[in-house]
Amino acid sequence: MLKKNMPPNWKPPAPAWQSNWRQQEPLLVAYFAQQGASPEAIDGWAKKFLGSEAGALSIEQALYTDIEGVVNYIYISYWRQQDYLEWWLRAQQWWQQPARLEPGVGFWREVFAMPQDHFETLHSSPNTHGIGATTEDIEGPIDEHGYAGGMRDRIEILQGQDAKATVTPKQGLVASYSADRRRVHVSLPENTCMIRSGQNWSACNTEQKQDYLLNVHPVLQKGMRYLRDNAQESGCYCMRLATKTDYEWQVVEQTFGLGYACDIYAFEDWAKSHPSHIAIFASFMQMAGRYGEDLQLQLWHEVAISPGQGSEAEYVNCHSNTGFLAHC
Repeated sequence: MLKKNMPPNWKPPAPAWQSNWRQQEPLLVAYFAQQGASPEAIDGWAKKFLGSEAGALSIEQALYTDIEGVVNYIYISYWRQQDYLEWWLRAQQWWQQPARLEPGVGFWREVFAMPQDHFETLHSSPNTHGIGATTEDIEGPIDEHGYAGGMRDRIEILQGQDAKATVTPKQGLVASYSADRRRVHVSLPENTCMIRSGQNWSACNTEQKQDYLLNVHPVLQKGMRYLRDNAQESGCYCMRLATKTDYEWQVVEQTFGLGYACDIYAFEDWAKSHPSHIAIFASFMQMAGRYGEDLQLQLWHEVAISPGQGSEAEYVNCHSNTGFLAHC
């Protein structure tokens, strides 16, 4: 791993681990969601098509109440890319049915190709999350984190190119519409950056749990709102701070930010210099300083650069502030 952005004699402020994969087959994450008062329709689809026989590497669920006050019930699935493509040929017909256009509900899917040289993971402990939980190969503690450019140092493709944005929120995205404009398909531009950044306080004792929820989580919420509400300034197309659930949609003590930006530099610039992220980092480091090696909070993220082909989004009967729709 090259370390072209690492400062001389760098010592990370806290330990971190990364996930590795022995087999270099392309991976993929696919989000499927229903907007509305109930997940009944998408639950029926998931029961039929997202069972253990589907071939996904892992499946999670989450809730998110969006800027319009609408609840989004989200299925998160990680795949080998070829398995997903074969499976989607069988599963997509449901999404095309006229019933998806009934009043009061919307459906969306966001699919992001993740060739292994296009993404990185980072975990604050050897307990892995997200796509990192689909492999048992964990490396660490590593030095390549905690400094500006650390994400780029961990993504192989960025050792030989800069992956600057080809399109920005100011320019808008190209979309295709059905005749009634209620179905919208967006092909994500090359170098679009996805981040899923998680917080898990389920293993914290009462003291650390209260500390996190009172002193860190509100600061995180403020930062996520800034990215959600300031696309043109930040370069971030959308940001959702979602709450993980069990398989019955009961919330658990985990959240994650799911965001997309025009390129990795948009997220990096925000992390490096924006007051909202500086405050997040400071609040976490203060908590880490209070507990040292006894810190029980688990943080993690995965960051991916779109290769262009294989990354797409589709919105069916959704309101105009859903995901990438606000930029079409």
